[in-house]
Amino acid sequence: MEEVTVNSLGFLLDRALWTLSSALGASFKEKGIDLPHSQYIIMRFLDEQDGISQNRLARLLHKDAAAIKRSIDILEKKGMVIRKAVTGRKNGIYLTGKAKALMPEVKSIADEILGGSFGQTEEIRRTGILFLESIYRFYAGKENPE
Repeated sequence: MEEVTVNSLGFLLDRALWTLSSALGASFKEKGIDLPHSQYIIMRFLDEQDGISQNRLARLLHKDAAAIKRSIDILEKKGMVIRKAVTGRKNGIYLTGKAKALMPEVKSIADEILGGSFGQTEEIRRTGILFLESIYRFYAGKENPE
């Protein structure tokens, strides 16, 4: 692996996210689960809040609505989600029985990859989480006054 030294916070955050996403995808693949990170985050969210709209999912996940639609379309073809009419123009997105049965294994794998200490002490891990949360809180209020 070619090493690049850039001390930009944005670059380092992006690189860490890419690495975690890749590790998660590889772990799913090892277990025979076809679930890229972009689809995993939708399923994980629906596991907690089933039935919300695509647009709300996009807002809550801070993702482009078109990208969320593409991921949902793929998950629907895989039999993992269904769209149900909530109103005349809105659909709720729901996990299927197949997806709900898979979620305990998916969550276990994800928690192992994403919830680790990454070779650091618990104190450093907690400090890192507080730092990332503070960045979010600082900028979220400026961009999304919900």
